[in-house]
Amino acid sequence: MAAARYVELAKASSKNGDSASVVTNYEKAMVRAPNDIVLLRRAGRACYERGQYDAAERFFRRALQIEYFDNDAVKWLAFTLHAGSKLDDAVYYYFRYLDMVRDDYDALVNLGALFLSSGQYEQAIEYSRRAALADRTKAAPLHNVAVANFNLGRFDEAEASIREALSRDHNADSLRLLGLIQETQARTTDALQSYKEACELKPEYNEACLDLARLYNRLDLIDEYLESANRAVLGFERDRDQEGLKRAYWDLGWAYYRSRQWENSAEASRKALQLEPRNAPPRFNLGLALLLLGRAEEAMREYTEGVRHSKVSDLKKDAIEDLEEALRTQPDLVGAGPIIDMLATEYSKVERQWPARSKSFSRGHS
Repeated sequence: MAAARYVELAKASSKNGDSASVVTNYEKAMVRAPNDIVLLRRAGRACYERGQYDAAERFFRRALQIEYFDNDAVKWLAFTLHAGSKLDDAVYYYFRYLDMVRDDYDALVNLGALFLSSGQYEQAIEYSRRAALADRTKAAPLHNVAVANFNLGRFDEAEASIREALSRDHNADSLRLLGLIQETQARTTDALQSYKEACELKPEYNEACLDLARLYNRLDLIDEYLESANRAVLGFERDRDQEGLKRAYWDLGWAYYRSRQWENSAEASRKALQLEPRNAPPRFNLGLALLLLGRAEEAMREYTEGVRHSKVSDLKKDAIEDLEEALRTQPDLVGAGPIIDMLATEYSKVERQWPARSKSFSRGHS
């Protein structure tokens, strides 16, 4: 059978979703036309598009064995290695390609994104800026420049880049990043507006809904807080995003607490704990709701379990301070005394241990 016939079989297999046959038929075509670079590139692209990165890599490497300076094969090998998480090799082939085609937008933006995801922020800025110059209509590289500057603590530069990105493409992801930059600078009103606009532009944007909920809580806008937390929960449930649900149920539990809906608060906190039993803050939320429902013994059990998994910040802020706040409005709250005593005792133990811990881990941060 001729090579062309196996190529047609490979295309048919691709349409039918038969991934294994795609590779098999292209391999058979290669037997009959082993030096056909066009065919090798086509086979590599077909495998790449189906997520078969090992097979795609083999085809592109065979093309380069035949023609070392084949631009297209070098470029797509870089993309393939990147997609397959072989990042060091991907960087080599991106550099090799950009030596040949200096201003290729796709290669530059992908290389910038690779450096960004690996925490190499200065390199991410360099190649993302080159991508932004290579195609002045695209927003993605400027968004990446903003992310890199944000992570470097250069908030003014980050804001300038994200606003330029928004001028090219007014999108929800960039609006959310603008909100994060503004929130970090304590510009709460500006951040709130950016998050709201992101959610209006993309109603199913669950992460922005949680950001919005967090700010509503900080501003004591309790009805809005509860609405946004509920919206985030529904979105994460729809998307079956368990990681998102852990955080959203935690916020929902606290939103119900702040709305004085103790039963709903306890239920949402339990759902957060079903997803992550070792997460102390929702455990403390549950304990506080149970205490206000008059179920002091159950509350003590939840607080005790929460202490077992608590960080210092959680123990102080989410356990002791929240319970003290409840006692300011209900000083005769039944069962609160033993719990606050237990928490104070545990916190004093942590305080005594903390200097030794700080010294033993002093190399981690200068």
